[in-house]
Amino acid sequence: QDSAPLALRLARLFNRTKFSDLPPAAIKHAKIILASTLASAAPGTLIGSSRIIRDLAKENGGKPEATVWFDGVKLPLTETARVNAMLSDAAASDDSDLRNVAHTGTCLTAVGLAIGEVTSSNTGASGQDVLTAMVTGYEAAGRIGEAMNNMRAGLHASIIVAFGGVVAAAKLLKLTDEQMANAI
Repeated sequence: QDSAPLALRLARLFNRTKFSDLPPAAIKHAKIILASTLASAAPGTLIGSSRIIRDLAKENGGKPEATVWFDGVKLPLTETARVNAMLSDAAASDDSDLRNVAHTGTCLTAVGLAIGEVTSSNTGASGQDVLTAMVTGYEAAGRIGEAMNNMRAGLHASIIVAFGGVVAAAKLLKLTDEQMANAI
C-alpha cells in the first residue's frame, strides 16, 4: 500500500497518463467537450456580462500570449483563460458533468487551449497533449467530486471544476508529481 499523501498518488497517476493510454471513447468525449465549449462561447460573445469582462481584459492588456475566442486579440494567459471561460459559461449551453452537476468542460477547454497555445511554441504541446490534459483533468474533477460527495453541503460545484483545470494546467506545463500534488 502506498503511504504517500492522496494528492501525490493522484498526481503520479495523472502525470503518467499518456494519449496512447486513453480509450477511444474518452478521446471522442474530450473532442465533444471542446466543441461544446466553443459552441457555447460563440453566443456568449453577445451576452453583456461576458462582453464587459472581455472588454476590461482587453483594456488592461498585458503580454500577448493566448487568443481570445471569436475576437482574435491576444492577452496574458490567465486573462485569456478567464475571458474564454466566461464566454462559454455566460450562455450556459456547454457540457454538464452529471457526477458533479457542473460545467467541467468550460474550465478544461479554456485552460487547456490557452496553455496549449502558449506552450506549443515553448515546449511543444500538441493537440494530443491538450486532449490528454482535458481527459485527465475531467477524471481529476470526477474523482475529487466523488470523494467530496458527503462533504459538499453548501459548496458550489465550481470548486470541484477548478481541480480539473489545475490538473490539466499542471499536465500541460509538465509539472513534476510533487508540483502537481501541491497545486491540487
